[in-house]
Amino acid sequence: MIEKFCSRLPREISNPMYNEYYNRLKEINFILENRDAYKHLLQYKKSIELILSLSIFYKRVIANMDAATKFAGTVFSNSPAIAIKIGSYDLTGSEKNRIIAVVMNYNLLIEKYSLTHDMLATTETKDLIKKIKDLKWQLDNKENKDIKNNDENDNIE
Repeated sequence: MIEKFCSRLPREISNPMYNEYYNRLKEINFILENRDAYKHLLQYKKSIELILSLSIFYKRVIANMDAATKFAGTVFSNSPAIAIKIGSYDLTGSEKNRIIAVVMNYNLLIEKYSLTHDMLATTETKDLIKKIKDLKWQLDNKENKDIKNNDENDNIE
């Protein structure tokens, strides 16, 4: 699933993303197959793989682009600079605006599917799968807000 996110990225960015994806996917598969509290999520494995891909893409690409545009916005507002050199790349005001549009579209996408930056920024796989389980429960019980989630079986150690 990560291939869809990495296909147009340079190798120095995409290779660590591939490595992280496959390592974390192994952890997720182990948890789903061996922890009773998570076995019911096996049927949503493709969705979980997509969320994992979104998470890795967020941490390694989107968050960095967002930070760069915020920094650039501050520099452009408070100085006569017309570009910021990032490695061999010159970030201009028009490029900054195009990147902001990418970040905004990404944010609209995750919001549409009830995902959060907190979930996507999660670095520990066991915490990510717990957040996915909680999200699934919340979506299933949207109408029944008084019902509490049964978390005592969630421990992954």
